[in-house]
This record gives sequence, C-alpha cells and structure tokens, in this order.
Amino acid sequence: MGRTRGRVAAEDDTERMARISRTWWIGAGALAAAGLLWAVVPAHDPVHRTRGLAAVETPSPPDQTRLLYSTMTWQSFHHPTSGILEIYRVAGGDRLLRLADLATASGLEVGLSTDPYTAGTLLGGLRTHRASNYSIPAALDLTRVTSAVLWNPRLGVAVAAAPVHVTGVMG
Repeated sequence: MGRTRGRVAAEDDTERMARISRTWWIGAGALAAAGLLWAVVPAHDPVHRTRGLAAVETPSPPDQTRLLYSTMTWQSFHHPTSGILEIYRVAGGDRLLRLADLATASGLEVGLSTDPYTAGTLLGGLRTHRASNYSIPAALDLTRVTSAVLWNPRLGVAVAAAPVHVTGVMG
C-alpha cells in the first residue's frame, strides 16, 4: 500500500510539474505576442504625433515669401489640438497655408472658413503632423476668412479651429 501511494504521489508531482511547465510556456508565449504587437501596432494615445504616419516633411516656404498671419492658438472641439498655423504670400502672388508641429487626430481635412464649425473651403487632407503646405485658391478672399478648420469628413464635424485675421491683403 505504501508503494502505491508513493507511485501515485510521484505521478501527481509529474503531472503538476507538466501543468506548471505548460502554463509557463503559454504565459511566455502570450507575453512575447503582446510585446510583438506593441512593437508593430502603434499605440492609441490621445494626441497622435507621427506614429503610423509617413515621416515626410513638406519643405519650408520658398524664398521671397511674405508672412501674412501666424498663430499657435487652437480651439479644440472634439480632440486636443496644438501647433503652428502660418499663411504666406509667395513670389508670383500665390498663397499658402502652412501647418507645423501639429498634434491632433489623424484622418482630417484642412479648410479655411468664415465659421469655425463648418468645413468651408477644403485645401486637402492632413498629410503629416510635422510640417505641410497647402495652396490657397486664388478665388478665396482671405479678408473674409475667420478660421482655419481641421475637419473630420467621416463624422462631418470640426475637430478644431484656429483664428485667422488677414487684413489689408488683396484676395
């Protein structure tokens, strides 16, 4: 009887060790998979910088430009937003809007509007959060524009807006 009890105890110990070993390997595998996912899939943080976006930066405005307006003030409606907005007149009369060091949501459109809650004239999709230039249509009267808007086309809402005050400029 003592022998049987010893053999059963030995088998129980073997099974227990095998179970602990399997549990350890499953845990280690899950941890490795989580680490791989963390390294490959960008984390969701409330303010997206360049995570998951191409690190392509639009060159600085060309020489012979005139700064018409600049601000770092953003009114956030649906997402924390910060960055620099500048409007330039370049040689030849063209105008451009430049966004730099922008921290906001991804998948937005950039627009100029007379109302901070509407899309207005859309200039294009948000290209990068570092620095991007957007051509302003010649037909758009900048003296009537009051806001630069970051528009979410999927939801149909303004995510954030910055005030724009360009005075004394033709067109």
